[in-house]
Amino acid sequence: MIKNLRSYRYLQNYAIEWGSGGIFGLRYWRGILYFTLAFEAEAHFVKDNEESIYRFEYVGSSPRSGGDTYNAVTTVDEYIYFGGWIHAPTVLNSEGRLIFSNKYSHVHVYNVYEDNVKLLWKETLSAKDKWVGEISEIIYDPFSNKLLLARADGHRNLGIYELDRDNGSIKQISKEPALKGAPYFEYICFNIGKRMFNDIQCIDMYDRSWNKYEIQDKIYEFSIDSHGVIKPEVGSLIMPIISYLLLFVEAYLLLIL
Repeated sequence: MIKNLRSYRYLQNYAIEWGSGGIFGLRYWRGILYFTLAFEAEAHFVKDNEESIYRFEYVGSSPRSGGDTYNAVTTVDEYIYFGGWIHAPTVLNSEGRLIFSNKYSHVHVYNVYEDNVKLLWKETLSAKDKWVGEISEIIYDPFSNKLLLARADGHRNLGIYELDRDNGSIKQISKEPALKGAPYFEYICFNIGKRMFNDIQCIDMYDRSWNKYEIQDKIYEFSIDSHGVIKPEVGSLIMPIISYLLLFVEAYLLLIL
Protein backbone atom coordinates (compact mmCIF):
# COMPACT_ATOMS: atom_id res chain seq x y z
CA MET A 1 0.00 0.00 0.00
CA ILE A 2 2.75 2.46 0.92
CA LYS A 3 4.59 1.68 -2.31
CA ASN A 4 1.46 2.35 -4.33
CA LEU A 5 0.75 5.61 -2.51
CA ARG A 6 4.03 7.11 -3.64
CA SER A 7 2.61 7.38 -7.15
CA TYR A 8 -0.51 9.21 -5.99
CA ARG A 9 -0.60 12.88 -6.77
CA TYR A 10 -3.76 14.88 -7.39
CA LEU A 11 -3.21 18.10 -9.27
CA GLN A 12 -5.30 21.12 -8.45
CA ASN A 13 -8.40 21.55 -10.57
CA TYR A 14 -10.89 24.32 -11.13
CA ALA A 15 -13.65 23.08 -8.86
CA ILE A 16 -16.98 24.87 -8.72
CA GLU A 17 -16.89 25.76 -5.01
CA TRP A 18 -13.84 27.03 -3.08
CA GLY A 19 -11.46 25.82 -5.77
CA SER A 20 -9.89 22.39 -5.68
CA GLY A 21 -9.92 20.63 -2.31
CA GLY A 22 -7.59 18.28 -0.50
CA ILE A 23 -7.76 14.78 0.92
CA PHE A 24 -10.24 14.27 3.76
CA GLY A 25 -11.51 11.28 5.74
CA LEU A 26 -8.32 9.31 5.16
CA ARG A 27 -8.85 5.82 6.63
CA TYR A 28 -7.18 2.45 6.08
CA TRP A 29 -9.47 -0.44 6.94
CA ARG A 30 -9.22 -4.15 6.16
CA GLY A 31 -7.02 -3.70 3.12
CA ILE A 32 -8.90 -0.67 1.76
CA LEU A 33 -7.63 2.89 1.78
CA TYR A 34 -10.51 5.37 1.68
CA PHE A 35 -10.37 9.12 1.20
CA THR A 36 -12.50 11.88 -0.30
CA LEU A 37 -11.29 14.59 -2.65
CA ALA A 38 -13.10 17.72 -1.57
CA PHE A 39 -14.45 19.83 -3.12
CA GLU A 40 -14.49 17.60 -6.16
CA ALA A 41 -17.18 15.15 -5.01
CA GLU A 42 -15.02 12.05 -5.34
CA ALA A 43 -14.68 9.19 -2.83
CA HIS A 44 -11.69 6.95 -3.60
CA PHE A 45 -11.24 3.34 -2.51
CA VAL A 46 -7.81 1.82 -3.11
CA LYS A 47 -6.81 -1.84 -2.78
CA ASP A 48 -3.42 -3.01 -4.00
CA ASN A 49 -3.13 -1.66 -7.54
CA GLU A 50 -6.87 -1.20 -8.07
CA GLU A 51 -8.92 1.90 -7.36
CA SER A 52 -12.65 2.55 -7.54
CA ILE A 53 -14.13 6.05 -7.48
CA TYR A 54 -17.62 6.96 -6.31
CA ARG A 55 -18.83 10.35 -7.58
CA PHE A 56 -21.93 10.67 -5.38
CA GLU A 57 -24.37 9.89 -8.15
CA TYR A 58 -26.78 8.45 -5.55
CA VAL A 59 -27.23 11.93 -4.08
CA GLY A 60 -28.17 13.76 -7.27
CA SER A 61 -27.31 14.49 -10.88
CA SER A 62 -24.12 16.10 -12.18
CA PRO A 63 -22.32 18.46 -12.14
CA ARG A 64 -21.53 17.79 -8.49
CA SER A 65 -19.18 19.46 -6.00
CA GLY A 66 -18.34 19.02 -2.34
CA GLY A 67 -17.65 15.84 -0.42
CA ASP A 68 -16.18 16.17 3.07
CA THR A 69 -14.21 18.91 4.82
CA TYR A 70 -14.23 17.65 8.43
CA ASN A 71 -12.93 14.05 8.21
CA ALA A 72 -16.31 12.47 8.92
CA VAL A 73 -15.57 8.74 8.74
CA THR A 74 -15.75 5.66 10.95
CA THR A 75 -15.48 1.89 10.52
CA VAL A 76 -17.60 -0.99 11.82
CA ASP A 77 -16.97 -4.63 10.88
CA GLU A 78 -16.67 -4.76 7.08
CA TYR A 79 -18.13 -1.28 6.59
CA ILE A 80 -16.67 2.19 6.10
CA TYR A 81 -19.16 4.96 6.90
CA PHE A 82 -18.40 8.39 5.47
CA GLY A 83 -20.34 11.65 5.45
CA GLY A 84 -20.20 15.33 4.63
CA TRP A 85 -22.08 17.46 2.10
CA ILE A 86 -22.67 17.50 -1.63
CA HIS A 87 -24.09 19.91 -4.22
CA ALA A 88 -25.99 17.67 -6.62
CA PRO A 89 -26.41 19.20 -9.08
CA THR A 90 -24.33 22.33 -8.59
CA VAL A 91 -26.22 25.43 -9.73
CA LEU A 92 -24.88 28.95 -10.35
CA ASN A 93 -26.95 32.11 -10.75
CA SER A 94 -26.57 34.63 -13.58
CA GLU A 95 -23.68 36.30 -11.73
CA GLY A 96 -21.81 33.04 -11.36
CA ARG A 97 -22.52 32.72 -7.64
CA LEU A 98 -23.31 29.35 -6.08
CA ILE A 99 -26.92 28.60 -5.12
CA PHE A 100 -27.41 26.23 -2.17
CA SER A 101 -30.78 24.81 -3.20
CA ASN A 102 -29.26 21.42 -4.01
CA LYS A 103 -26.81 21.19 -1.11
CA TYR A 104 -27.27 17.88 0.70
CA SER A 105 -25.87 16.53 3.92
CA HIS A 106 -25.16 12.82 3.52
CA VAL A 107 -23.95 9.55 5.03
CA HIS A 108 -22.80 6.66 2.82
CA VAL A 109 -21.59 3.15 3.59
CA TYR A 110 -18.93 1.18 1.70
CA ASN A 111 -18.65 -2.61 1.96
CA VAL A 112 -14.96 -3.58 1.80
CA TYR A 113 -15.72 -7.18 0.76
CA GLU A 114 -18.26 -6.39 -1.96
CA ASP A 115 -16.58 -3.17 -3.15
CA ASN A 116 -19.84 -1.23 -3.37
CA VAL A 117 -21.26 2.02 -2.00
CA LYS A 118 -24.78 2.64 -0.72
CA LEU A 119 -26.48 5.88 0.23
CA LEU A 120 -27.65 5.53 3.81
CA TRP A 121 -29.16 9.00 4.33
CA LYS A 122 -29.35 12.46 2.76
CA GLU A 123 -31.10 15.74 3.61
CA THR A 124 -31.44 19.20 2.08
CA LEU A 125 -33.07 22.49 3.04
CA SER A 126 -33.73 23.46 -0.62
CA ALA A 127 -32.95 27.12 0.09
CA LYS A 128 -30.89 29.46 -2.07
CA ASP A 129 -28.61 30.77 0.68
CA LYS A 130 -29.02 28.35 3.61
CA TRP A 131 -28.37 24.66 4.23
CA VAL A 132 -28.91 21.92 6.80
CA GLY A 133 -26.08 21.01 9.15
CA GLU A 134 -23.19 19.27 7.42
CA ILE A 135 -21.98 15.95 8.79
CA SER A 136 -18.68 16.76 10.48
CA GLU A 137 -18.23 13.70 12.71
CA ILE A 138 -19.42 10.07 12.70
CA ILE A 139 -18.95 7.93 15.83
CA TYR A 140 -20.17 4.37 16.25
CA ASP A 141 -22.12 3.68 19.43
CA PRO A 142 -21.68 -0.05 20.15
CA PHE A 143 -24.42 -0.08 22.81
CA SER A 144 -27.20 1.15 20.53
CA ASN A 145 -25.53 -0.20 17.35
CA LYS A 146 -26.16 3.19 15.74
CA LEU A 147 -24.08 6.04 14.37
CA LEU A 148 -23.86 9.38 16.19
CA LEU A 149 -23.57 12.35 13.85
CA ALA A 150 -22.24 15.80 14.79
CA ARG A 151 -23.73 18.78 12.95
CA ALA A 152 -22.81 22.43 13.47
CA ASP A 153 -21.93 23.90 10.07
CA GLY A 154 -25.31 25.03 8.72
CA HIS A 155 -28.51 26.93 9.44
CA ARG A 156 -31.02 24.20 10.33
CA ASN A 157 -31.00 20.75 11.95
CA LEU A 158 -27.92 21.20 14.10
CA GLY A 159 -26.84 19.14 17.09
CA ILE A 160 -26.19 15.43 17.67
CA TYR A 161 -28.20 12.91 15.65
CA GLU A 162 -28.60 9.16 15.92
CA LEU A 163 -28.61 7.29 12.60
CA ASP A 164 -29.87 3.73 12.19
CA ARG A 165 -27.30 1.65 10.28
CA ASP A 166 -29.95 -0.64 8.79
CA ASN A 167 -32.73 1.62 7.52
CA GLY A 168 -31.18 5.11 7.55
CA SER A 169 -33.75 6.59 9.95
CA ILE A 170 -32.45 9.58 11.90
CA LYS A 171 -33.34 11.18 15.25
CA GLN A 172 -32.00 14.23 17.06
CA ILE A 173 -30.70 13.41 20.54
CA SER A 174 -29.08 16.77 21.42
CA LYS A 175 -30.01 20.26 20.25
CA GLU A 176 -26.56 21.65 21.08
CA PRO A 177 -24.53 22.18 17.86
CA ALA A 178 -21.35 20.12 17.73
CA LEU A 179 -18.51 19.93 15.23
CA LYS A 180 -16.28 17.08 16.49
CA GLY A 181 -16.30 14.37 19.13
CA ALA A 182 -14.57 11.31 20.58
CA PRO A 183 -15.34 8.20 22.68
CA TYR A 184 -14.18 8.44 26.31
CA PHE A 185 -14.63 5.39 28.55
CA GLU A 186 -18.41 4.78 28.70
CA TYR A 187 -19.14 8.19 27.17
CA ILE A 188 -19.20 9.69 23.72
CA CYS A 189 -18.30 13.36 23.98
CA PHE A 190 -18.64 16.33 21.65
CA ASN A 191 -17.86 20.02 21.80
CA ILE A 192 -20.70 22.51 22.20
CA GLY A 193 -20.92 25.31 19.65
CA LYS A 194 -20.53 25.93 15.95
CA ARG A 195 -16.85 26.90 15.99
CA MET A 196 -15.61 27.61 19.51
CA PHE A 197 -14.41 24.99 21.96
CA ASN A 198 -15.64 26.20 25.35
CA ASP A 199 -17.87 23.40 26.61
CA ILE A 200 -18.26 19.63 26.28
CA GLN A 201 -21.41 17.47 26.06
CA CYS A 202 -21.24 13.73 26.73
CA ILE A 203 -23.78 10.95 26.36
CA ASP A 204 -23.59 7.98 28.72
CA MET A 205 -23.83 4.92 26.48
CA TYR A 206 -25.31 2.84 29.33
CA ASP A 207 -28.28 4.94 30.50
CA ARG A 208 -28.41 7.40 27.52
CA SER A 209 -28.19 10.44 29.83
CA TRP A 210 -26.39 13.65 28.84
CA ASN A 211 -23.81 15.57 30.88
CA LYS A 212 -22.37 19.01 30.14
CA TYR A 213 -19.01 20.38 31.30
CA GLU A 214 -18.13 24.06 31.20
CA ILE A 215 -14.44 24.50 30.47
CA GLN A 216 -14.31 28.02 29.04
CA ASP A 217 -12.62 29.38 32.18
CA LYS A 218 -10.22 26.43 32.49
CA ILE A 219 -9.14 26.15 28.86
CA TYR A 220 -6.80 29.11 29.23
CA GLU A 221 -4.74 27.12 31.74
CA PHE A 222 -3.70 24.72 28.98
CA SER A 223 -1.68 27.34 27.11
CA ILE A 224 1.99 26.36 26.84
CA ASP A 225 3.25 29.95 27.02
CA SER A 226 0.89 30.83 29.94
CA HIS A 227 -0.71 33.64 27.96
CA GLY A 228 -4.07 31.96 27.49
CA VAL A 229 -5.99 30.93 24.40
CA ILE A 230 -7.30 33.78 22.26
CA LYS A 231 -9.66 31.77 20.04
CA PRO A 232 -10.24 28.15 21.14
CA GLU A 233 -11.59 26.95 17.81
CA VAL A 234 -12.58 23.39 17.03
CA GLY A 235 -10.28 21.74 14.49
CA SER A 236 -10.68 18.69 12.32
CA LEU A 237 -8.58 16.55 14.67
CA ILE A 238 -9.88 16.95 18.20
CA MET A 239 -10.08 13.44 19.70
CA PRO A 240 -6.90 13.73 21.87
CA ILE A 241 -7.91 17.24 22.97
CA ILE A 242 -11.33 16.14 24.20
CA SER A 243 -9.84 13.18 26.09
CA TYR A 244 -7.22 15.41 27.69
CA LEU A 245 -9.76 18.04 28.74
CA LEU A 246 -12.06 15.44 30.26
CA LEU A 247 -9.18 14.03 32.29
CA PHE A 248 -8.45 17.55 33.50
CA VAL A 249 -12.10 18.14 34.46
CA GLU A 250 -12.23 14.80 36.26
CA ALA A 251 -9.08 15.56 38.24
CA TYR A 252 -10.36 19.05 39.04
CA LEU A 253 -13.63 17.68 40.40
CA LEU A 254 -11.79 15.16 42.57
CA LEU A 255 -9.67 17.94 44.06
CA ILE A 256 -12.56 20.22 44.98
CA LEU A 257 -14.56 17.29 46.38
